[in-house]
Amino acid sequence: MPNNPPQSRPQLTLDQLRAKHALAQVQTVTGESWRSDYRSYVRGMPLTLRLNGLGQFIALQMAQSSGTKGAAHQAALAHILQWLGHGWGSSPYKRDATQADQAITPGQQFLSKLTEQNEADMLRAQRELMAYLKWLKTFAEALLPAKETEPVETAKGAGNAATS
Repeated sequence: MPNNPPQSRPQLTLDQLRAKHALAQVQTVTGESWRSDYRSYVRGMPLTLRLNGLGQFIALQMAQSSGTKGAAHQAALAHILQWLGHGWGSSPYKRDATQADQAITPGQQFLSKLTEQNEADMLRAQRELMAYLKWLKTFAEALLPAKETEPVETAKGAGNAATS
């Protein structure tokens, strides 16, 4: 009987790490009363990021997290900042442990670091967040219920055929 070495798990790709993190984050909100708000909110994030850029996107998320639907916004912002600060290995936006106990929020620290980075790092982080949001949105749509007022997307290629 040959002596086979134990099989090691293959190293996950960055896209697999994004998916794994996003799935875990969406699963944390499945039992929350505001899960439909979270789903709806996350669905619009990629467009908001594309239209506003990274800095304004994060600032907008921070502002909305204190509104009437603050819990869903706070959770989504926390999930994003956790990925940008820890999940993404080469991130220049890792949370500084020396400030972790101070009154500065993760969002404030991220924005502060963002203003200190060069444009290439900022654009790389924006592309990374866009790739992460693809997974967050996919899992939110798959695992969380839609709001009753939320439009249902039809499959691409399925035209609006009139019935006769």
